[in-house]
Amino acid sequence: MGRNITSILIAFIAGLAIVGFLTMLIKNPGSLLISILLMIGVAFVIFIIMRAVLNRVGPNSGGNSTEMKKYRKAVKQSKQKYNTQPKKINKRNQQTKRNPKRKRKNVPYLKVIDGKKTSNKENDQAN
Repeated sequence: MGRNITSILIAFIAGLAIVGFLTMLIKNPGSLLISILLMIGVAFVIFIIMRAVLNRVGPNSGGNSTEMKKYRKAVKQSKQKYNTQPKKINKRNQQTKRNPKRKRKNVPYLKVIDGKKTSNKENDQAN
């Protein structure tokens, strides 16, 4: 019920806006153009002010703060650990190593689990 009332209210307000726009367009198009340009200008000024406030360069927003230094140090360590930078491949090395054999890794975290050494044939067969 509340949703139906809300949608009717929004449609009514939108209808009034369209009627007002058309009335202003017919009676005074110059004033309509000035109003539209004024709204665009105000929106642009608000956008610039908000962008300046949000991207403000202050003592805690970046630059040389201790948190930023710690972050940069962590990024550097992560890059060194995971080698995220692409390595340059020389053409000579690429030609000599066309089909390199992959080495099998010795996986230390796998463990052999001993199962039943004797099996009962009755358990193996399906009934």
